[in-house]
Amino acid sequence: MEKRVIRVQGEGKVSVEPDLAVLTFSVQVKHPEYAGCSNALNANVARLRRDLAACGIESARVKTMNLNIAVDTAYEEGRTKFVGFQASHTLRVEIPADKDLLNRVFLAIAQGNSDAQVQIAFSVKDQAALLRQSLEQAVKTATENAQILARAANVKLGALLEMNYGETSVRVYEQREMLMAQSVAGGAAPVDIEPENVRAENTVTLVWEIA
Repeated sequence: MEKRVIRVQGEGKVSVEPDLAVLTFSVQVKHPEYAGCSNALNANVARLRRDLAACGIESARVKTMNLNIAVDTAYEEGRTKFVGFQASHTLRVEIPADKDLLNRVFLAIAQGNSDAQVQIAFSVKDQAALLRQSLEQAVKTATENAQILARAANVKLGALLEMNYGETSVRVYEQREMLMAQSVAGGAAPVDIEPENVRAENTVTLVWEIA
């Protein structure tokens, strides 16, 4: 005789305050000559690194994500015209999600001469722990739902026969702020950032024998 079973899916959702800020810097320049374009880009990146070092962020922690130098053209009078070269350098650094530190960084970039754009996203250092918490919650939810169904059907749960671990994802809410660095006189108002919690979601399917 085929076993009678009950199959229940459980969802686990957890959220925590972010403890990590991910800053992405984009430096872009244009120049009629290749060497001039490369030199201008390197100079601006060096200024950016100095500004960050002044905030206590070591240059070695600021990693290159992308570096590109390409021909710059313009379309005039029905044809493509060579203008020069355009270059971009994208860098990334992870720092504590500390408002005071973030505002020091923003102010340093705004008062510097790197002409960098800054994008910020929030995350957590230990995403694996967040994933484990959501998985534990998913199993707990599935078990509780199975017990409710069994009581409602006036049956008893037997042995746990299967445990299927579905697709999982740590959904990191990224509140992004884009700032264009520019020379400013005097102080600047602090950036008011209040990130949402980082959320993780997980799903499992458990199969019990009906005793």
